[in-house]
Amino acid sequence: MYRESSKLSTWILSRPKRTGFIFFLGLLTLISLIVLQRYLLFKENKTREITNILTGVEQNIHQSLKNSYNVALTLALTVNDEGVPMNFDIIAEKLVKSNSEFQAVQLVPNGVIKYLHPLKGNEGALNVDLFKSPPITQIEMKKAIDSRKMYFQGPVKLNQGGIGVVGRMPMFIKGKFWGFSAVVIKLDTLFKNAGIDNEKYKDYKFQFSKVNAITKKEEFFIPLQIDYHKKQPKSIIFTEGDWKLSLINVNPYDTWFNLVSAILFGLGLTILSTYLLIKLRKKQAELRVQLRNKNTQLVDTESKFKNIFDNAAIGIARINSKTGQIIEVNQYLCNFLGFDAAELMEKKIKSVIYQDDLDEDRVLFKKMLAGEIRQFSAEKRYVNKNGKVTWGNVIITPLWNEGEEPSNHILILEDVTQRKIEEKTLIASQKRIESLINTIDGIVWEANLETHESIFISKKVEDILGYTVEEWLSNADFWIQVLYAED
Repeated sequence: MYRESSKLSTWILSRPKRTGFIFFLGLLTLISLIVLQRYLLFKENKTREITNILTGVEQNIHQSLKNSYNVALTLALTVNDEGVPMNFDIIAEKLVKSNSEFQAVQLVPNGVIKYLHPLKGNEGALNVDLFKSPPITQIEMKKAIDSRKMYFQGPVKLNQGGIGVVGRMPMFIKGKFWGFSAVVIKLDTLFKNAGIDNEKYKDYKFQFSKVNAITKKEEFFIPLQIDYHKKQPKSIIFTEGDWKLSLINVNPYDTWFNLVSAILFGLGLTILSTYLLIKLRKKQAELRVQLRNKNTQLVDTESKFKNIFDNAAIGIARINSKTGQIIEVNQYLCNFLGFDAAELMEKKIKSVIYQDDLDEDRVLFKKMLAGEIRQFSAEKRYVNKNGKVTWGNVIITPLWNEGEEPSNHILILEDVTQRKIEEKTLIASQKRIESLINTIDGIVWEANLETHESIFISKKVEDILGYTVEEWLSNADFWIQVLYAED
């Protein structure tokens, strides 16, 4: 296998141009597939973007139609069983105030607009008989009555002026047609609330259309300077008004621009890569020499690291974080614990920690395993081979990166046994001094004359002056406050 690999390497090195040509063809094929994939992905993104825009507008329109239905239903409930509206003006005023999208609300008994709010600005619609209106209005009224559902006429020229849509809910009392509960929405308001804005998107334009029930021709309500049908728009149908909302991509050339730019980039990359490959092949022998040199340097570095590890003036160990097994130790740690390296590597780290210090160690180690802390340090006791308790200042550091599965960790230990003995001796000495001071028949007191802060006061203060030690030390100016005024 090695000989075959060596022969292939020799053949490649001796024919750099032929190798480059083969590489050129292979890379060109790969680039072509990537360009094709990019083209399909770009088209898919365009389609998804159009779908997302239309979906958002569709949801807004459905919400507006739902509000219209709720308002019309509320108005319908004001009509009693005798067909007489109750409190129409009060309820209608509240509905219009809370739904600013509506230009007006109506009750239309027997097809005549008798109840209208607000009246101001809508006077032209009052008392209009819908059954005597243009044929298109009568046809769309009949759709609502026959379906017994709310149906939206328009966009249509309103009697009160402007272009809008009229949602009419047919009302039946005791099975007999009574009239309509209706809402009027200006077309501009409907478009604004729905998000239909041809200035908002650079590459897309909306179109809003409806097939005329009389002429059977599609009527368009948004002026566009483009051929609508040639652009293959994506459309949504709203059965509540037989509307069709379409979104058109008016910039089809961006797909081709991206495709051509990708082809040119890929071709340029292929040529450049082939050129670099030929040059790199000529440099391969030199790189192999450099690689051998680097390997030699790496061996030297590892040797230096091993030497530092073994002869460091602190204890170092590598430990399996999951099992606690000691994997590697240096001589300092062996001397500290009294074991040789082989003996320690058969143990788990918890077996040499003093029993009373294990609980704190477990808590901190669990936090490190959970990623709550990256390392911790503590002073703890260890039990050496002879059973003697020694003190070590230890630092635990993980060897895994954040987010990775715990593997091993490093333990770095400094022998602080002598310092702990000295601290214990010092504390005992201080206690003896304090005990001696407290036997003196007088107050022994230490304070800072600049800050007035009391540092120490003997317990005799309680017997002689009646103040507790805590009171005396709680306030920096306490001793000044208790001095006799004339002194």
